[in-house]
Amino acid sequence: MILCGLIGKIGALFINIPEPIIGGIFVVVFAMITSVGLSNLQFVDLNSSRNLFVLGVSIFIGLFVPEWISRPENKDVIQTTVPILDEVLSVLLRIPMFLGGVIGFILDNTIPEERGIVAWEEQLLKETDMSFDEIEMSYNLPFGMSFIKRWKWMRWIPLSPTYQQRENCLNDLQMEEKRTRF
Repeated sequence: MILCGLIGKIGALFINIPEPIIGGIFVVVFAMITSVGLSNLQFVDLNSSRNLFVLGVSIFIGLFVPEWISRPENKDVIQTTVPILDEVLSVLLRIPMFLGGVIGFILDNTIPEERGIVAWEEQLLKETDMSFDEIEMSYNLPFGMSFIKRWKWMRWIPLSPTYQQRENCLNDLQMEEKRTRF
């Protein structure tokens, strides 16, 4: 894309592509993006009302809020005292994938009961020859884990690798794995 902007002949080559072909390319690209996104749901228990709630609210808010914010009569809805913050929030709230993803992320990490990551780890233990320690290592940060493990308060933060609820579930899985070995 940099060459298209710097060298006119390369840019002219792309400009001459007919619009129906570009439209067809967009259909294929966005269909693949949607399919890959939906394929992530293969490990989600869609019989759980909690998971259905998280998925439904994320999709609904991701589709509804950007459309509502984009309407001309709602352009001044966001009014903080900082104009730059108003612009940043306005832009972020107009991106459906971002908004739906953030809402889903927050709901999945704050609503109690089974979390997707715990169910996924349980499934992974059953299907692969990986040990519990190998699975746990995959969630550690690349550096700084010794410091994080020293801080006791990090066990209460849902995004932390040392999160207590996750640790308890993983300990239960580890105990079950040891029992099945013997």
